[in-house]
Amino acid sequence: MQLKYLAAALSLSLAACSNGPPVDDGAAGAVVSTISTPFLLAFKIPLCAATLALAGPSAGALELTGYEPLTNLELRRELDDGVRRNCGVPSVVTP
Repeated sequence: MQLKYLAAALSLSLAACSNGPPVDDGAAGAVVSTISTPFLLAFKIPLCAATLALAGPSAGALELTGYEPLTNLELRRELDDGVRRNCGVPSVVTP
């Protein structure tokens, strides 16, 4: 009797690990992308403006500090990456 339960548990655990059929989101993904792209732009423009308003003065103040050049370079790269993430591509939601 215990062997029967063990076999059932083993088969259920193997079934839980299997992948289901591939999902084709073709039309649904295109519809969601089309509808959500204007919202992305509506949120991205003010976020980009706020990022530039903060990153510009921060970069200027960073040059005035007495940090070592390597630390300044690392912090400047972080500012550049933040601007690139918030103001760069993509401007369209991809499916």
